[in-house]
Amino acid sequence: MPKLIVHFPDAEEVAYEFDDPLITIGRTEGNSIVIPHPSLSGSHSQLQLNPDGTYTISDLNSVNGTFVNGAQISEAVLPPYAQIVFGEVGTSFYTPEPSAPSGVMRRGFELPDLPAKGRPANFVSVSSVPKNKKKKDPAAPIAASLAVLSILASLGLIGAVLTLLQAP
Repeated sequence: MPKLIVHFPDAEEVAYEFDDPLITIGRTEGNSIVIPHPSLSGSHSQLQLNPDGTYTISDLNSVNGTFVNGAQISEAVLPPYAQIVFGEVGTSFYTPEPSAPSGVMRRGFELPDLPAKGRPANFVSVSSVPKNKKKKDPAAPIAASLAVLSILASLGLIGAVLTLLQAP
């Protein structure tokens, strides 16, 4: 069963599974999938099931456009896995591959990095994995060890001083 995962800008995700041959997407009630975000038009886009099991996506003359894998479209046949941006809201589209057994979806799919010039100006990354991980400072464990040793040495010194002060 096809799935559209909506990645809202506030990091909330909502997954929609559908089997209707026509799915409408927009901001207003009455659409099959309602995405209440101001960057979407009332009737923004639609997905149409093709006889071969693929889906065609059509932009319904929306104000902020529809983008598939970084390219603005008016109409396009979707691959089994695609990144779709409606206005400023990113989504992930998954569907069983026509050659796969019924209902089987390929796991572990990763979208390729798109060149920066191929992304729309209002592109929002929908990846839950940060691209630039902070590198650990190699001196941090050494500094922590030295701090612990300093504390222990200070406690030892204080203990020795107290022992000397209590001696007759």
